[in-house]
This record gives sequence, structure tokens and C-alpha cells, in this order.
Amino acid sequence: MTVKYTLQGLSKDELPEYIKTRLKIAGLTQDIFTPAALQAIYANTKGFPRLVNNLATTCLMFAASQNKMLIDEEIVYQAQNEVTL
Repeated sequence: MTVKYTLQGLSKDELPEYIKTRLKIAGLTQDIFTPAALQAIYANTKGFPRLVNNLATTCLMFAASQNKMLIDEEIVYQAQNEVTL
């Protein structure tokens, strides 16, 4: 008998809480990713945590370079061009 294991990413519903928890651990208490940004992150990563982390970090760097306090889907799309997913 052969058993196949497949790795699954986070669900669309789990992704916002995952990102919020990671940011809280880093010391941030406010929501800085818009709902549209979270949808764009999910669409690009399928919820795989490593990919989510890479893209979210790149989004944070783009937002900081543009002096923005809120990450929208436009920043996600800019960041996605810098990250190999």
C-alpha cells in the first residue's frame, strides 16, 4: 500500500489570522494589510506559509520604502515581482 502525502497551505480564512499573529509577535498591534492585499497574497501563494512569509516581508519592505502605513493590493503586486514564488 502506498500512502501519498500532500502539503496543504493555509485556507483563505486562516491567512489573515496567520499574518496578524506573525505581525503581533514582531510587535505590531494594528492591521496594516487591507482585505484586498490579503486576497492578493493568497492568490499568489496558495496559502503556503513559507511563500506567505516571503511575500509579506517583501510587502513590508516596499511599504516602508514608499513611507506607507497600509499595505494594499498594489504593493502586493509590486512585491510579487521581486519574489520568486
